[in-house]
Amino acid sequence: MIMGPAPEGDTPTDFTSQISETLNLGYPCKSGSFGVVYRRTIESSEGTKEVAVKVFKIDPGRAMEKIEKGIHREISVWLRLKHSTIVPLLGTANVGSPFPALVSQWMSSGTLYAYLEGAATLTPSAKVALVMGVADGLKYRS
Repeated sequence: MIMGPAPEGDTPTDFTSQISETLNLGYPCKSGSFGVVYRRTIESSEGTKEVAVKVFKIDPGRAMEKIEKGIHREISVWLRLKHSTIVPLLGTANVGSPFPALVSQWMSSGTLYAYLEGAATLTPSAKVALVMGVADGLKYRS
């Protein structure tokens, strides 16, 4: 299984065989309103890689068709994003949820919010570089 850049086109790489069984072996490392994130290891032709696996939390009372359409749209858009400041979507995995889990590169510093919260102090030049990177990523598809 090849990992590295996001897969080309609109068909995500399927990581089910490497991920589905391991989600039962621990607790998620992050949890939010719409999903839980697990940190997992995958074997690839490039060696062992750490990935984030986002499993959606779905309220059964919600309009499932609308949610499904939104998730598939997110996958399609994310697969096409190829920019140095955007974490690539590596693929998906079927993990017993009604919708596919999203598999992306593991970011050791966590989310941007977690990184900023944990950073003791940022130099002015580091702040400028961070803002420029965010702006560059936002400008990428506009």
